[in-house]
Formats: sequence, structure tokens, C-alpha cells
Amino acid sequence: MFPYIGLGVIGVFTYSLFLIGSIVICLIIFLVKNTMFSMRIYELIQSIPITFGFAFLGGKLIAFVSILPILIKDNLWGWSTFFLVGFVFYGALIGLIIGIFIESKRRNKPITTYTDTFLRLLPLGQGIGRIGCYFNGCCYGIQSDSLIAIPYPINGVYVSVIPVQIIEALFCLSLGIVLLTIQSNKQGFYTHIYLICYAIFRFIIEFFRGDEIRGLWIGLSTSQWISLVIIIFSLSFYLKNRNARV
Repeated sequence: MFPYIGLGVIGVFTYSLFLIGSIVICLIIFLVKNTMFSMRIYELIQSIPITFGFAFLGGKLIAFVSILPILIKDNLWGWSTFFLVGFVFYGALIGLIIGIFIESKRRNKPITTYTDTFLRLLPLGQGIGRIGCYFNGCCYGIQSDSLIAIPYPINGVYVSVIPVQIIEALFCLSLGIVLLTIQSNKQGFYTHIYLICYAIFRFIIEFFRGDEIRGLWIGLSTSQWISLVIIIFSLSFYLKNRNARV
């Protein structure tokens, strides 16, 4: 749609603006409502280099692996390609959690102290980021003549597609509002609510994705396989802890 915005003699990628905006908004919410979260301000600031660094690497790595068969077929794979490919959200999420794990061990604190804060804010950032995907021209839906379909430019041609970017943006923003509204003192509560809700949603919405570069393995996309693992792990962990309390 509008992947690039010209600002005089310079320009900026639209997605980058939305990405930066999502981070800024999440930080503002954290600073204004700091007492709502399990982390303190100094802990968040000190954890940013490790957590964001691993999130960046994870997003790039999964994106690279997802399209590796195509890259090998066209003889395009290599270190330069690794940095040129886009991001896969789940890769960034996995990298973020690895960074959080390292930071929690370094500070000798429960990992949920960090995940309950990061994942409580994350869906708001996701929602804003998916709007950026819409303007960037990526992550679009399958072709459709349904009532919710919209005209969308694909390879220079307008095609009627399901607006999955907007659907996911609305879901994530709604989930973010819910997580910021409900209150719980149980460690891991926000972590498991986010992971289970988003993984179920992502598994379903992937069936309506139309972009080809997502990685398909035995009929399911890379994100769907990751969603299944997250759902099984989160539900198992939740049920195990609940039974232990009983």
C-alpha cells in the first residue's frame, strides 16, 4: 500500500515507523502504569539490550529457516540473505523469551516476573505492528469474494483478499486491553493467558493467509507448528500447576 514514505530528500519505511511507534507506546504505558507490572523501571531498562537483541536474532533466524528451501532452490542462501529477509513474529517471541530467561537467571528472579510484564504489553505492540504490515504490503490474506474482503495490491495488481493484518491487529489490541484491565497476583497468569489466546488465534488465522513466503511443512505453516507447540506446552504447564495446588 504505502511501504515507503518520502520526507523531502530522505524517506522512511512505513513498517519501521509503526514498529518504533509500538515500542514507544508500550514504554509510555509501562512508565505511566508501572505499579501494575511485576518489573520495576530499572529492571526493564537493564534488560532491553539482551531481550531485544535475542528478539531481533530470533525473528531473522525463523524467517530465514522458513524460506530456506526456496533460497536453496534459487541458490540465494547465505549470510547476506539472512540479514535481508524480513521478520517472523514467532521467531522474535522465542528470541525474546530466551533473552528473558537469561536475564532472569542473571538476576536470580522467576522468569514469570519478566514475562508477565513483557507479554502483558506485547499484544498492543503487535496490533500496531500489524497495521504497519498492512501498509507495507506483506502478510496479506487469501483471495476472496466475501463481504469482509478488500482490494489489496499484490505485485502491482489489486486483488480482493481477506484483510488478515487488520483482523490480527484488532484481535491483538483487544487482547492487550483485556490484559491491562484484568488484575491477578498469580505468577505466570498474564504469560499463559497471552500465549494460549494468541497461539489459538494465530493457528486459525494462518489458514486465511495468502502470502507464500511463510514456510509450509506437512500442510501447515511454520507459525502453525509453533502455535501447536505453544498451546500444548502452556496448557500442560497450567494444568500441572493447578493440580499441584489442589
